Amino acid sequence: PCALTISTPVTYAAGLAATAQRGIIVKGGARLEALGSVKTIVFDKTGTLTEGKFRLLHLDTIGENKTRKEVLELLALMEGPSSHPLAA
Repeated sequence: PCALTISTPVTYAAGLAATAQRGIIVKGGARLEALGSVKTIVFDKTGTLTEGKFRLLHLDTIGENKTRKEVLELLALMEGPSSHPLAA
């Protein structure tokens, strides 16, 4: 029973990590599991399902300690080691 209790969250975490590495973000293990029973996917043309090309649109720096370029460099340093899907 103990092994079964820990295996479910680990399996969900592994599945979520695997999909995130492929650029697919799934909101939780229950939704990931529900994908197993999907038989049909319907796409509309409203843009609700798109390819994620995330980018910084606007940056305001506060104070005069750092330039915009320095702030962007610091952000890149923080983002580099992150495993979050948006940090890719």
